[in-house]
Amino acid sequence: MKVALRGRVPSGAAASTVPGGRPRRLCQRFYTDAIRLACGALALLAACAALGSSEAEEDARIQEALPHTGAAIDRLRELAAGGNARAQFTLGRIHLTGQGVPVDGTKARDWFLLAAEQGMAAAQHVLGAMYDQGEGVDADGAEAARWYRLAAAQGHANAQFALGRLHREGRGVPPDEAAAIRLFRRSALKGHAPAQVDLGLHYQAPGPQQDHAQAVKWFRAAADQGMDLGQFNLGLAYAMGRGVGQDLTEAAGWYRLAAEQGVAQAQNNLGMMYKAGEGVPQDLSEAARWYRLAAEQGNRIAQYNLALMVGFGQGVPRDLEEARKWYRLSAEQGFADAQNNLGTFYLAGRGVEPDYAEALKWYRLAAEQGNPRALHGLGYMYRTGRGVAKDHVEAVKWYRKAADKGFDRAQLWLGLMFEYGQGVSQDYGEAANWYRRAAEQGNAPGQHSLGLLYSAGKGVPQDSAEAYKWFTLALARVDEELRDEAVELRDKTAAAMTPEQVAEGMRRASAWERDH
Repeated sequence: MKVALRGRVPSGAAASTVPGGRPRRLCQRFYTDAIRLACGALALLAACAALGSSEAEEDARIQEALPHTGAAIDRLRELAAGGNARAQFTLGRIHLTGQGVPVDGTKARDWFLLAAEQGMAAAQHVLGAMYDQGEGVDADGAEAARWYRLAAAQGHANAQFALGRLHREGRGVPPDEAAAIRLFRRSALKGHAPAQVDLGLHYQAPGPQQDHAQAVKWFRAAADQGMDLGQFNLGLAYAMGRGVGQDLTEAAGWYRLAAEQGVAQAQNNLGMMYKAGEGVPQDLSEAARWYRLAAEQGNRIAQYNLALMVGFGQGVPRDLEEARKWYRLSAEQGFADAQNNLGTFYLAGRGVEPDYAEALKWYRLAAEQGNPRALHGLGYMYRTGRGVAKDHVEAVKWYRKAADKGFDRAQLWLGLMFEYGQGVSQDYGEAANWYRRAAEQGNAPGQHSLGLLYSAGKGVPQDSAEAYKWFTLALARVDEELRDEAVELRDKTAAAMTPEQVAEGMRRASAWERDH
């Protein structure tokens, strides 16, 4: 019985399950951290979108020239030559975007410069963005800051935000987070959505300024303008209950808005909610659809989650080869869980011929990041001699690393190594210690093994009631094909006990279940 139950312990090449069939070692992953606008500088096209003036007559004259025919461009040049800043700005935009003329960053810069030197804030901002990005000019943080500062002094919200980023990053100006936040606040108060997101992130970050309610206020302001990252971060606040009461339905609604705009993290998290049936009705096919949208954008967590669903046939047809493809894409981006699972695929020959060298490679990469399953997998490979020379001492080293991180199966195997003296000196007390750690996490073989030590009085005081307790707990979790054998062992133990001892064992088992 003892060997049979332990023979069912997953070796690192197989996925274990918990009641209900949910994979225990292959957990879905989702984003719990807020995200900010990931851009080097404001897009120049967006920078060109607002002229920042309300002179109606000039607007009308420029609008006459907007159909960018040769005659219209000639008219713009006439106005620009006469010193019309808005015409100069428009010509800069035309040359930058190639509307009716070839794209020419140098000419665009020259026209923007003329308008900027007349004090036009929009042109100053775009000129700053060109120096920021090295578009039509050599990248120059100091020059970018100079033009941003001129525009920001006139209250130009985009320029205030851009200058704030330079202060945060220390590009062209000394690093100054306090200055960055002041500029973000000015921009945010003018309704600039990216600044509102960054201000929300400022309040969400750990530190004396942390104020989740303020973070939610600014995320909501951006979200209400349709800002995708505002929507995502507001959804995350509702999902985590940070600054607002936890509301998964509300979280799903905001995630959806961001996901529909293509935010991969929101697509992944919405997939997770459909997978779990949290905030939305459970729908595995819908979960897979959202995971796939994010995965196709190169999002490594979504690639991992999609691989899980494809590998188990959840919401999509089961396809181990496709699952391996998605694991590899995620693993190549350094995602440790995917590296571990890819190693398992190569070890077990899932969707591919077994390849121990590849398994070892991916387990090592994941283990270097401290992934407990990969640490356990390396222990398994050294214990069994797959892809490496059999080495129980080395196996114990890797099992211990995983066990110290709380991984129950590694704790079980470390207990076994101590009980049988493999790679370490035989030590029943240490065996009991590691079995107990696994058992307390609900590991059935660990519970069974601890019960045997209590029954025999090895490494622990002999205690039949305690043995009965652990046998009873293991029985509730053991694989179905071993259930009859587990019942036989428990009943055999009970036959040598008094009714009072059996009752005490049952009481202890019930107390454990209640507390866990």
